[in-house]
Amino acid sequence: MIRMKGNSLKYSLALIAILFMVSMKGTDVGAEEFTLEKSIRIALENNHEIRIAEEKIRQAKGVRIEAFSGYLPKLNFMSYIAQKNESNIDPAFLPREFTAMIADKTYDMQFSVQQPVFTWGKIVNANRQAGLGYRLAGEGYRQVKNNLVLKVKKAYYGALLAQKMVSVSGEMLKVTEAHLKVTESFYSQGKVSGYDVSKAKVQMINVKTNLLKARNGRHLALELLFNTMGSELKDDVELTTEMEYSPVEVDYEKSVSEALSMRPEIETMELQKKMSKIALCLSRASNKPNLVLTGNLDWIQGVSEFEDISFSINDWYHTWNARLVLNYSLFDGFQAMGKVRQSKAQLSQVKIGREQLINGIKMEIRQACFNIKQSEELILAQKENVESAKDNLKTAQKRYEGGLVSDVEVRDAQLALSQSETNYLQALYDHNVAIASLNKALGR
Repeated sequence: MIRMKGNSLKYSLALIAILFMVSMKGTDVGAEEFTLEKSIRIALENNHEIRIAEEKIRQAKGVRIEAFSGYLPKLNFMSYIAQKNESNIDPAFLPREFTAMIADKTYDMQFSVQQPVFTWGKIVNANRQAGLGYRLAGEGYRQVKNNLVLKVKKAYYGALLAQKMVSVSGEMLKVTEAHLKVTESFYSQGKVSGYDVSKAKVQMINVKTNLLKARNGRHLALELLFNTMGSELKDDVELTTEMEYSPVEVDYEKSVSEALSMRPEIETMELQKKMSKIALCLSRASNKPNLVLTGNLDWIQGVSEFEDISFSINDWYHTWNARLVLNYSLFDGFQAMGKVRQSKAQLSQVKIGREQLINGIKMEIRQACFNIKQSEELILAQKENVESAKDNLKTAQKRYEGGLVSDVEVRDAQLALSQSETNYLQALYDHNVAIASLNKALGR
């Protein structure tokens, strides 16, 4: 009697522990939700490619500052101390400006300034090129951003598709388990053979295997998504943005016109074309004369071995000079001619590249339009097909329970439903990715 009470107490404690665990699970915060917009925002903040593009903008800004410095004067300071051998000449008999030449030790401080006056357009063109380079970096950032948004959308829809496939496999497992129970019941009644039960078990194991693969596929798809976002994969994640079907009407000519005005790649080519023309001007000016204004101020003091340096301005000898320097290369070994040819070839490459880019954009738009149309047709067909497959499965199950059909018809109906749902989800994925690709192709 005492032993039974002890066992009852153990069972009660175990029951309380289970109820406590269930209640704690109910208070869990649950999976962290990620919408498509949230995923894109995180990617724009953390992705390495976008961060590199941002640093390139800062670099281009530094180049602009460097180019602008060409307009401004350069001020330099130099100082040195010179020690000489002993001299037999008494510095007392020499003017102050010559004492430094024979002094044992000489202190010298020099200030120099240099101001370009005329450089044959080199400084102006360098600044124009730096300004275009800054705009080019901005367009490069836009291009990286558009590509990143498309990558995130593809990865998000791919993970969402994998998540849906887990649900489809789970539902199919329930259907298969229910069919196995019916078959086992028939076997106990002698209506079917053990072979039928074995086939139902094999089918259930195959469905479980597909469910395991679907879960692994979901994990890998989430890994890809979070890697694209530049973030670590969370332990429990739920994607909440659904794949939607929305019919899209696309005007090809208008789409091409919009893309040519909005795509950052087109603007990049235009900027590169302008920069190549400026580079050609710089190449032609590389051997042209430069006119520079220079000035120097020199303070010198010479002292003997037994004297100390004086900080009185009267003890320092100073000189100054100003020069207007003309520098003209009479022969540069055909260096300028080589630069001009390089710049012309570069300009031709940009023009050819622009034509190639336009053709590629048109192909990209045509491909997106074709994919949208194809996915719309598949969605409409597969949506109706899924409903028909569900009805067929219900009918086959009822007929099987009534002993009117064999196990084969039920399994065929299950397979048809699984394929229909898979094809429908794949069509939804293709539709959403095609729309995302079209938006990227248009530069949106």
